[in-house]
Amino acid sequence: MAQDFSKLYLIVDWRDDVLMDFVDDLTLEHIEGQLLWEEAWHSCALDGVVVPFEEMDAVKEIAAKRLEYSEEIIEKVLKGKISEKKLSDVLSYSLDKVKPSWAEVIRYYEVALAMYGMALEMRENVLFLLPKLPRLIHRSLFYGIPGKEKSGEYRKTSSIEDAGVPSLLKELTPKDNIEEFMKIWSEFTRLLFTQRWNYTLDNVEFSHSLFMSILPFEYGNGRVGRIIVNMLLLMAKYGNAIISSEEEEKKMYFRGLERGARVFHEQFVSDQTLPMQLAILYQMRRSSDLIKSIMYGLADSYDILLNNYLKDKLVPLSEFVKQSGKKLSEVQRLVRSRKLIRKKVDGEWYVYPEIAPKSLEEFLGYGRMKTVEKESKQNDGAKKKNKK
Repeated sequence: MAQDFSKLYLIVDWRDDVLMDFVDDLTLEHIEGQLLWEEAWHSCALDGVVVPFEEMDAVKEIAAKRLEYSEEIIEKVLKGKISEKKLSDVLSYSLDKVKPSWAEVIRYYEVALAMYGMALEMRENVLFLLPKLPRLIHRSLFYGIPGKEKSGEYRKTSSIEDAGVPSLLKELTPKDNIEEFMKIWSEFTRLLFTQRWNYTLDNVEFSHSLFMSILPFEYGNGRVGRIIVNMLLLMAKYGNAIISSEEEEKKMYFRGLERGARVFHEQFVSDQTLPMQLAILYQMRRSSDLIKSIMYGLADSYDILLNNYLKDKLVPLSEFVKQSGKKLSEVQRLVRSRKLIRKKVDGEWYVYPEIAPKSLEEFLGYGRMKTVEKESKQNDGAKKKNKK
């Protein structure tokens, strides 16, 4: 029996409604700073590429210089003042001189920034690019990175050298015909978003689960998959999800991927791969882990944005415990489950003293709903945002 996750969606939709009091539409400018760096750090860490926090300022400085040089040099190329080879040399210089882990985080940031800009501009038209997107993103992430000679190539064998993938996924993934399975994935994703638009958050989860059950590349599958997740979210006017690499949340994310791999493996083996058939089966047998990982990632992203506007209203967790009359353990559960807008300062949680609504009826009672269309689509447990 299909599970109802409508209460889980409320932690995102509530935050989105609060944010609408300050921001009409998310733009690349909202994302390109802390949001995207947080995502880059966690996404690379999930794949086993960990840069110590104290090194991130140096990483960001290199990325800023690369952006500055790229804009300068590209202008000169367009004016015929510098060759394309010289451009390539200039743009790669800083990655040749830094730690490999730094290079991979910088490259993730740069590629995600470009892909998200495209998603925000193209919106639904991104769906027409699905057949080409995975290889384009993979090649962009790993071209020129030492030891990553197969950038942009689907794997030809069962060999998967991917530190960011649970072993069960490697066991259950298709061993060959990857090209054909990726055609199934792109058609599956396109049909979900054209036939079930009101279920955006579900669709993103379904698509990511199938992608990670195929593991089309020998390495870097998680990073490519998570960039596509966020392109689909941004296309639908959500934010980018920062899926956490913290141990307990990483375990939850991996459990969700493993559940999907088990479901889809049975269909791969029996050659039952019609897109809607896959969607119905997954809907019936999914667990809460993967959708929760995506929802928590979105909530964390919104919190970073909201804290810019609510910073004067945040209170220490200890103070909120007194204000609310709740037990400390109960409030800590609210923090973990993202029922509170939160920010950690010097190791201590600060929260916005308002708890996420427990039901759709309570949410609608807040009076923040902006349009009749938005209200009707909330009744489906998910929405296509239609901000003006």
